[in-house]
Amino acid sequence: MKILSFILMFMPSRIKINLFRLFGAKIGSNCYIGFSIINAEQLEVGDFVYIGHCNILWRFKYLKLESGSRVGFLNWITGAGIGKFILGRNSSISLGHYMDASADITIGNN
Repeated sequence: MKILSFILMFMPSRIKINLFRLFGAKIGSNCYIGFSIINAEQLEVGDFVYIGHCNILWRFKYLKLESGSRVGFLNWITGAGIGKFILGRNSSISLGHYMDASADITIGNN
């Protein structure tokens, strides 16, 4: 999955979303995934989720972005292979953040 994550980074959003679905991810409708690296054992993305460019969402056991949530640009969020990250409904991470989710992070609904 690591090599696939790098390959998918450069693909258009629609193709990337369809390939993630093919590999078992649950991705809702009207989503956009920019030129970002996403690597998670289990990936759930709700409807109307936006992931901007140059983000690294790396090595999660479980990654969930609920409906209407946004990950802006230049964010680095890592799970160290054991962590879980949940971004609640209509919540947002804007620009240039670093988070270590090895002990799990949940950001609630907005």
